Amino acid sequence: MTSNPNYSWDWVNGMHIGYTPERIRVEGCGGAVEYVPDAGTCRNLATKPADELLCSRCGEHVDIAYMESADDYHASYCPNCGAKVVDK
Repeated sequence: MTSNPNYSWDWVNGMHIGYTPERIRVEGCGGAVEYVPDAGTCRNLATKPADELLCSRCGEHVDIAYMESADDYHASYCPNCGAKVVDK
């Protein structure tokens, strides 16, 4: 089970900027970007790594096969903790 951080939000130049001591999230017209400084690395523990991501660091599970734009998508970073997904 993962928990969503409790962001403090500001409105700057038409974008929402949320921040906690561990991360920063920017939301605008084009979508959202989250920055997690020095998040480290993780491994994809999923049984079907081409179709899903199961983060070894935080346990986040993302079913890539059912994402709207999953064509040629390979998980590079965990969307929850920001860790870079490595092979070994």
